[in-house]
Amino acid sequence: MAGNWMAAFIEAEYERIAAVLRAKLGEPAFDAAWAEGRGRDLNGVVEHVLDHGSAL
Repeated sequence: MAGNWMAAFIEAEYERIAAVLRAKLGEPAFDAAWAEGRGRDLNGVVEHVLDHGSAL
């Protein structure tokens, strides 16, 4: 049972952060960035971070 509250907390925080980013970027830019991120595999993400810092 302890994991349920943690999962709910993580999901709520995830949604909060996504909403903040969506508001700051605007819907079209957020959707484009989201699609680009979804298209990357873990190795691609790690390579990008190593090349460009943590900003994906």
